[in-house]
Amino acid sequence: MILDVNGQPFADTGRPRARAGVSGPDGTTTLMGGPSSAFPYDASSWATQEFGSWLPTIRSPDAEINLFRDRMVARSRDLVRNSGWASGGITRILDNSVGTELRLMASPDYRALALKFGIKAFDAKWAAEFRSAAEARWRGFSNSQGRWNDVSRQLTVGQQLRLAMRHKLVDGEALVLAYWMPERVGRGGAEYATSFLLVDPDRLSNPFQMMDSATRRGGVEIDADGVPWAVHIRKAQQNDWYNAIEANTWEMIECEDEDGWRRVYHDFEHDRAGQHRGVGVFTSILGHMKMLARYYGVELQAATVAATFGTYVTSPYDPALVQDALGAGEGDAELGMYQKRRAEWANDRPALLDGVKVPTLFP
Repeated sequence: MILDVNGQPFADTGRPRARAGVSGPDGTTTLMGGPSSAFPYDASSWATQEFGSWLPTIRSPDAEINLFRDRMVARSRDLVRNSGWASGGITRILDNSVGTELRLMASPDYRALALKFGIKAFDAKWAAEFRSAAEARWRGFSNSQGRWNDVSRQLTVGQQLRLAMRHKLVDGEALVLAYWMPERVGRGGAEYATSFLLVDPDRLSNPFQMMDSATRRGGVEIDADGVPWAVHIRKAQQNDWYNAIEANTWEMIECEDEDGWRRVYHDFEHDRAGQHRGVGVFTSILGHMKMLARYYGVELQAATVAATFGTYVTSPYDPALVQDALGAGEGDAELGMYQKRRAEWANDRPALLDGVKVPTLFP
């Protein structure tokens, strides 16, 4: 018993002497229900039905992406292959942004050039002449018949850029390597030694699938300032059995040569600071898109059958059989036996029409 200063027991005020406690993830118990909550923001509470089992953890952007990157990309590609909505969305974005080709609009800032180099010849007339010459040379390089702009000689520059953006949308990133190939220059050959090669982002990975480290993130080597200075590229796709040796061989390519010439172009959307790999546009809605694809398929299948015909498989009708099964009203036991036989009938005779179940009626 607790006494006051006069030695008398405290009077009961009618207020509850204990309040419910909520155990947190660290094992501590927080009193709830009082006039002031322990959580100043509702989003920080774990005492509600909405937040009780929602306890995500804080991770670095590379840890969030790289650990399960291959699984997410594989699901995104499967969705684009098999969902008309996803495939149509990707194609629409590509048509609106890249189209069939990208044209060069060479508009040099001749005023800045004149100020920087002190050459008065950099004027509007020179800029117009430069624009005409540069755009003509670009058309010859980007749309050459020999497609010397491509190391594999398969794509024009516009097709390369379209495919690179498709990789960025589906896989989350695009990877392009630049090569200097003077041996191709000559009569009937290339006009420029510069050539580009699109690389599947799957081939960008840590050698022998090693874990990330302080200086290596998903195949990207970074320095103390976080600057990517090299990448590790598989020599072949990882699941190609006919290239088993090359698929387990990595080549380290520096992002820039000693003279500053860019060798590696790695493009992706940065969602957070310190991020070195990207995620595709469907990553956050993969579950919804998969469910929608299944829903539309089932709905269309059911609508097709319903619009075509309504089907019931009826069984021969014999009043005597029904009367015997029901026992002519002699009790509920016979009715239960009749229901049991109906269930057995349905289980033993699953009628299907192109995968759609058709009701099969009991006699």
